[in-house]
Amino acid sequence: MSVAKKIAAAAITLTAAVSGASQAEATEYVTNGGFETGDFTGWTVQGQSWTVTSNPSNVDQGNFSAQNGCVGVSSLQVGSPSACFIEQSFSLFAGNTYALSFDYSPQPGNEATAGTPNEVDVYIDNTLQFQLVNLLNPSYQTYTADFVALGGGLDNVAFYTRQDPSGLGIDQISVTDSSVPVGTPAPDSTAIFTGVLAMIGFAARDRLKQRLATAANSDRKLELAA
Repeated sequence: MSVAKKIAAAAITLTAAVSGASQAEATEYVTNGGFETGDFTGWTVQGQSWTVTSNPSNVDQGNFSAQNGCVGVSSLQVGSPSACFIEQSFSLFAGNTYALSFDYSPQPGNEATAGTPNEVDVYIDNTLQFQLVNLLNPSYQTYTADFVALGGGLDNVAFYTRQDPSGLGIDQISVTDSSVPVGTPAPDSTAIFTGVLAMIGFAARDRLKQRLATAANSDRKLELAA
């Protein structure tokens, strides 16, 4: 194989390998985000109205979803004894960008319109990311947002909710990071560059061996001719 072909083969192989590694680096930080344990394992829960349901008409994906029917504006007040929320903490890399996503229905199982007032306030590190108020479509919808981790301790995601006339549903809560930690060089160019250099070195060594062998054969022929 020629030097050019060896270098091209090395680049293709290493690019594929690094691409696969990059995809595998995506990490899920939320435990039991789909409530598939059948309970609130991994979550801190406040408010007696919170339940995990397996009723097919109320479940978004999988076998379970979280739901509640907390009543009144005090359910949404952070720090209030009457606050109604679920919360989970985890460690993130300060300065990295993360993706939050979740599925929400203001009244799952309702074929008409959702009852009001209803609201869900979603916080990341005590900063409001979503405020979904008096939605009428009862179908589950997916909501996503990117955020930058503050660091300096545990990060957290919290859902404060209110649904006065009925119950709302939350499912598939996820926080992921597909980037490498801050301060760590991206692997793609480094790995490919190192691999290609190695292949160039191997190819150059092979060509040198071939030249030395050719020169040795020429010397033997001259000796025999003499």
